[in-house]
Amino acid sequence: MKYSKINIEEIPAEIEFEADQNKPDSNFSLTKVFKNFSFLSIGQISGDVFTFILFVVISRIFGEQGIGQYSFAMGLTGFFAIVSDFGLYHFSVKELSASKENFKTTYGRILSARIILSILIFLLMIAALPLLNFSYETKLIILIIGLYQILYKIVDGASAVFVAKEKMQYSGIIESSMKISIALTGIITAYLTKNLVLVLTLMPIIAGVQIFVTLNLIVKKIGIFKLYFSLPGFINLLKRAKAFGFSEFLNQIYTRVDIVLIGFLLGESASGIYNVAFRIIFFLQFIPVFASIALFPAATKLFERSKSDIKKFYDDSLSMMILIGIPITAGIWLFSPGIINLLFGETFSGSIFILKILSTIFLLKCLSSVTAIFLFACNKQNEKLKDQLAATLLSLAGNFILIKSFGIAGAAVAVTASEILLVILFFIRLKKELGFPRIFSRLTAASLGSLAFAVPLYFLHLPLFIAVAASVLIYFSIVLFFRDIRSHELKIITGVFNK
Repeated sequence: MKYSKINIEEIPAEIEFEADQNKPDSNFSLTKVFKNFSFLSIGQISGDVFTFILFVVISRIFGEQGIGQYSFAMGLTGFFAIVSDFGLYHFSVKELSASKENFKTTYGRILSARIILSILIFLLMIAALPLLNFSYETKLIILIIGLYQILYKIVDGASAVFVAKEKMQYSGIIESSMKISIALTGIITAYLTKNLVLVLTLMPIIAGVQIFVTLNLIVKKIGIFKLYFSLPGFINLLKRAKAFGFSEFLNQIYTRVDIVLIGFLLGESASGIYNVAFRIIFFLQFIPVFASIALFPAATKLFERSKSDIKKFYDDSLSMMILIGIPITAGIWLFSPGIINLLFGETFSGSIFILKILSTIFLLKCLSSVTAIFLFACNKQNEKLKDQLAATLLSLAGNFILIKSFGIAGAAVAVTASEILLVILFFIRLKKELGFPRIFSRLTAASLGSLAFAVPLYFLHLPLFIAVAASVLIYFSIVLFFRDIRSHELKIITGVFNK
């Protein structure tokens, strides 16, 4: 497949990728990473805010049954979507970040493999539907959501080229435009029709349109590229990406098995109550996820250049995530009743205790996401895969045992335990390569700052918005007493805004 030729000379120099190929790999700093993270975050936040509103609207209009069907379908079909990606997103970023020659050929081959995989997995999903013991409506919702997730992976994977070349503003635009379009049309349709199937059908339709929009943008920014549909080439590429693929599949199992098992063992309503709490954590996970993506290209290049540089980069990255992760975790735990009641109403009061348990997941994700990226950068993807297997086995066993014994609270405990194990194993792996991270001062500052707002606000019972604003002011007042933070992290952030 070949796209029509465009005039490359018309592309501004600051956004032409080929002009960047021969530049030296220098000026790697958290300032640049923070800027790229900001682009990704703005796109993710603007999209996820609308997606979250759609989630709330579905929960209020269609109740526990409707949100349960939606949540269960998302959890189940997520496994198919992960296989359709097969780790090609991270594989793309790693390969394209280091690629100076045959850049377009490499990109075309990866995108071709993604399209072939997506078609095969969708056909497999259709074949598996008759085996599920659910109502016709639930099966239809599973099919619709499954198609959407597979198409979304194509869009996400296609835009990985912008991440690899650290032009992440375009990834942010792609992410936000698709999610906002889906959410707005879904909300309007939900209120007008009160038909859940019709609301969800809009998701794959808009994702399909976004594929063509994304490919057109890519052609305009990087030039013409070809798709290569060759069976030997397809198989060879999958072999090279297999460690990334199995890693993503295991990650999907141990993060989604809770929702799927709750659906099977306790029913769709229980899945809805649990997912209301989980959805809040999931929404906030854009911070560690996009921080790790922004770090990936720079970490990959630094590993090839200097071990001392990547070691410092590793320490700085974890320090920044700790300063973010600890206060947000404390805030989720502290404000969980107000968050649930404000967003979902008293019908979902059972989700408050679950959210308190799951609050720790945010901090753990901050640590595991960043350490995982450094394992990839250090060519330790096979070792990462072994660690994920151990965490996945714990998650499977823990969820199965604890859900049957303690209900949805057991699932929250099992997920938290598996994430703790994963963080410990990742730290051990990286200790051999980069040493133990120097993060004690940031742990101290973040912990003191979080205690400073959590203890008094726990007893004052202020309105939610006032309490959140007060906690932010108190936290920053405390951590900025530390000179190292003022001279390092604060300098990084102000440097981005100054530019």
